[in-house]
Amino acid sequence: MKLIRLALATLALTLGLAALNASAQSSQQPLAFSILMEYQYETNTVIDAGAETNNPSTLRTLLITPRDVLKAIGVDLFGKEWTNWMGGSLVRRVNLTNGTEGIYLRNGAKFTNVSSFFGTSFTNDFTEGAPAAFPGLTNSFSPQLPIFHGWVTNEGATNFTNIVSLSNVRFISLNTTNLKFNLIGVNLAALRNGRFTNVAGTTDGVHYSLPVDSLLVSAVGDVYINISTNLFTNAQIFVSGPARGTFGTGFPTYSHFAGPPGP
Repeated sequence: MKLIRLALATLALTLGLAALNASAQSSQQPLAFSILMEYQYETNTVIDAGAETNNPSTLRTLLITPRDVLKAIGVDLFGKEWTNWMGGSLVRRVNLTNGTEGIYLRNGAKFTNVSSFFGTSFTNDFTEGAPAAFPGLTNSFSPQLPIFHGWVTNEGATNFTNIVSLSNVRFISLNTTNLKFNLIGVNLAALRNGRFTNVAGTTDGVHYSLPVDSLLVSAVGDVYINISTNLFTNAQIFVSGPARGTFGTGFPTYSHFAGPPGP
């Protein structure tokens, strides 16, 4: 009898651990940036024997790429060991059991949750911070957002099962020591942007499925960046300026790795 009880207890523990593991199944998709900023770079010039100095006549441009974002996060997390992660990438992960979203730094089989650097701006499909970033959304002439392209069978529910794509205003914010930005923009469903893909897979005999969208957002905003060649000295050079470009997520795929924890 004791052996039977022990076997049942072991089975219950095994099933419990399997269920706990299974609840973390997620989708993953690359997170990319291409942001062109412009900044004023002051140069100390001497004209007519000192008649004019400190003439800010030079405008420069700088392209912010996923590598720059990866480096900025890596420096804050790992200090001078940041180079060990530069072969990695940024991915967006969605928990397939409850829709919880997160941003992760991935390097091979290693995942580090870096969501905190983006605040809550990436949540609700990058719409959480849009009203605050663009107060015009609350005006009486604002459209009813999002705008759908496809078939709505679960109108009003959290998850939509037959949506082809949707248009919306999106927002993302990054806050690290050496790079900060705020970007707001739109994706247009008419271009088959914001398209939902049903991500499905089976782990430990349990099937999971959830629609996840991929986006390409045309955005504008501002950037603040350290352009020093060595980020670990006291001689830092920070510049800021307006920016425009794109950010977005790639095609979502099923992942067996643990995803963002649920609420």
